[in-house]
Amino acid sequence: MKQKLLVIIMASILCMGYVAKAHTKARPMRKNAATQKSAAGLATIRDTSLQGPEAVDLERQMHQSSLLCALGRKAFSRSDFAAAEEDFRQALAAYPRSDEAKTGLAQALEGEGRSDEASNAYRDAFKRADALSSYSTFPNDIAALARHGILSEEAGRHQEAVKSYNMARQWLNNKAIVPLNASFDPKGPPTPQLRAMLEVVRGVALMDSKNQDGQDRSTEALEAFSQAAALQPNDAHVQFYHGYGLRKAGQFAQAQAAFRRATALDTEGTVKAAAEENLRAVQAHRR
Repeated sequence: MKQKLLVIIMASILCMGYVAKAHTKARPMRKNAATQKSAAGLATIRDTSLQGPEAVDLERQMHQSSLLCALGRKAFSRSDFAAAEEDFRQALAAYPRSDEAKTGLAQALEGEGRSDEASNAYRDAFKRADALSSYSTFPNDIAALARHGILSEEAGRHQEAVKSYNMARQWLNNKAIVPLNASFDPKGPPTPQLRAMLEVVRGVALMDSKNQDGQDRSTEALEAFSQAAALQPNDAHVQFYHGYGLRKAGQFAQAQAAFRRATALDTEGTVKAAAEENLRAVQAHRR
């Protein structure tokens, strides 16, 4: 009897061990299934209405468009704007919803001197209501957004220019040393101040970005700051950023003059501290 009871107990222990082992092996399988489900959800997040072969086809289109955009950026960086235009148009043909291809096409057209077409292409790139959420982390695209605003203002589309400025300014004010506090009435007349502020945003974005070859764009940034200074020579914010661009370019004497002018023009106390700090840094570098 005792031997029979012992056999039953041993069998129970072995059975429990087997179940526990099987349970342990099953856990990774369930975790893996959950991970696969999550990955599948992320793969179709761009267009949740598509599944199966349609989703795969969409991914293929997007990949092809991305490769063509890379070729377009390469062509643009070597100033071959015609080739860049062709690449970005092919990228749009592959995936018509590509914001990168739309922005690249606009820049290529502008490089070719076709301002009206470029302006329309910019409008197409940035017309979506959620454009800010898409572009807020990419300096190259913020620079393009600011350029869109400048072309819109030059074409008399003031409301569009103000919208671009407000979107771009939100990015700058989250990042820059000195926020821009100028605001504009969308129903008001075109003004050189708006164009100047758009050039400032563009300059900051260019300063924070690199071209296709990984080189900084400080020369382009200084050109934007210089444009702003020419449009609004008596604006403290403009003078500060002009000085900032000059300092980054190693033009220390001109930077000193711009920082001093920014300090003298600042009646609200929003620029003075940063201008004086940069002025001291320039003076220390020149000793």
